Amino acid sequence: MLAEATMTIELQATSIGSLAAKLIRSPDFHGTITNTFTNSFYIKAANGDIIFFTSNATLSPITVNLSSSPNKLDPHQGFINKDGHIESRGVLIHVGGAQIYHPEVIPHNLNGLLQLGRTLETASFVLEILDTSNSVLDPCTPTHARTADFVKSAILPLQFDAAHDEFCDLAPSLVGLGPGFTPSGDDFLGGFLATYNTFAGSLKRPKILLSFDLLGTRTNWISAKLLDYMQSEILDDELAGLISSASKENGNPFIFSVESLVSRGHTSGIDLVTGVIVALSVVVDAERGSNLTTTMVERLNMHDTGND
Repeated sequence: MLAEATMTIELQATSIGSLAAKLIRSPDFHGTITNTFTNSFYIKAANGDIIFFTSNATLSPITVNLSSSPNKLDPHQGFINKDGHIESRGVLIHVGGAQIYHPEVIPHNLNGLLQLGRTLETASFVLEILDTSNSVLDPCTPTHARTADFVKSAILPLQFDAAHDEFCDLAPSLVGLGPGFTPSGDDFLGGFLATYNTFAGSLKRPKILLSFDLLGTRTNWISAKLLDYMQSEILDDELAGLISSASKENGNPFIFSVESLVSRGHTSGIDLVTGVIVALSVVVDAERGSNLTTTMVERLNMHDTGND
């Protein structure tokens, strides 16, 4: 009896993030699938970096966008660079001719943020009318209570001083907190740190960078890497666009970006946006000596956990 022929799945890359391109176009590239989903999969490269392959339209420095959905891929399946394409058992990914995505630089203009109060209030209203179940905004979960405590103890002090040591000491309480592939605590911290670190230099403050070794002990490896990328300002185009639009005089682009991002995942978009809003409030307060963060925390119902 003849063995059944194995059909090769061929996929075409349409866009490759700049960091992903550097990795996969190296002659000695090799990596292993860690997680697979309906329209995407993650590869862990030999150097410990992530490459995200997806048929979705979102761009990022670590993403390879495909013209069709991958399927029948298995975790632990290995890939190598061979003759200018990425190859595995029964899978061929053509990367030649794909456009290289280079992220735009986010403007660090603090003057554009100083009139942001009303826009952030509108953004918080958008969050109020959504189903926020299991997110950091869900008052019925331990995630919410823990996040509110963290905001009070570690974030509010940043309005007036670069209290980074206390932030780093308390941040492990949020890492890995909540259900989901990327837990809510990770997403909230990612949105906050991506935003705060973007403007830290303009505030004449150092960036807040959590130890990756610490992150890896508190949450799953992929979520730890994604949080590490966000705190290092390696962002997808939706998150970067949201932060960038905050500096525009017209608040509509920011609200449109919020409305687009909140639909990501089960709660990831909501948690990311919440982190961005709180961080922007802190940046405004640190620059002009105001108290916008307290107002926003109250609007988001994150000001009191009942433990006072």
